[in-house]
Amino acid sequence: MIYAWEKKARKMIAKTVDCVMSDDFRIIGVAVESVETGEGAYIPTVENDGDVILSDVMRDVCFDARKFYDDTIEKRQCFADQLRKSSVMGYR
Repeated sequence: MIYAWEKKARKMIAKTVDCVMSDDFRIIGVAVESVETGEGAYIPTVENDGDVILSDVMRDVCFDARKFYDDTIEKRQCFADQLRKSSVMGYR
């Protein structure tokens, strides 16, 4: 399902992605967050033709996104632990 905010983001990205292209790299997609709903989406900017190189690149991207997610969860846990310790010691 594609939400209305995703459709809007897709149109905006399609208009601007060519402006930042280079001979050294290409943008294959953009991660977008709806500030209003807190939902996120990956918006591809290339056609998925099943190319083996694209598959490998997407695996790299997924690994990086997963690492970012894992780091976020870890930082949230550290923050919760610090909060718990401070409230145990009488701090609020």
